[in-house]
Amino acid sequence: APDSAPEGRGEGPSLAGATLLVVDDDTEVGEVLQAFLEGLGAEVALCDAPELAAEAVAEDPEAWTALVTDDVMPGMSGGDLVEQVRAHAPDLPIFLVTALARRLTDPRVGPDRITGLFAKPVDLSELARALAALPARVPHEPHEPQESSG
Repeated sequence: APDSAPEGRGEGPSLAGATLLVVDDDTEVGEVLQAFLEGLGAEVALCDAPELAAEAVAEDPEAWTALVTDDVMPGMSGGDLVEQVRAHAPDLPIFLVTALARRLTDPRVGPDRITGLFAKPVDLSELARALAALPARVPHEPHEPQESSG
């Protein structure tokens, strides 16, 4: 099908217009992801603490296109974060990055709870394709009370 992006840049799909939340307690890993995704046109907010990410989603659940999070972090696991995020943004696409993909048994990050699972080290082009394939999340307009005329 001729609907693929023009080749030549070789970086991967365009993520222009996407707003991504990347969570990893290893800031070097986070920064690599951030630089890569920004290179594809996405806006990326990097959190090194899952608590901050949960807060960011709670404050504005509609603002995010997707969440990309590490699984094993001090204080809060990927499962904990998924649970908290889902409470505020039940339809937010969540991608979990884990070094233990095969041994992942936490039901909170089962296939019905998360959008995708990536083993570490992350295949960046695979992640980019998964993000680019997401349907656009249309922000719900805030419900302003209609002023009745007359």
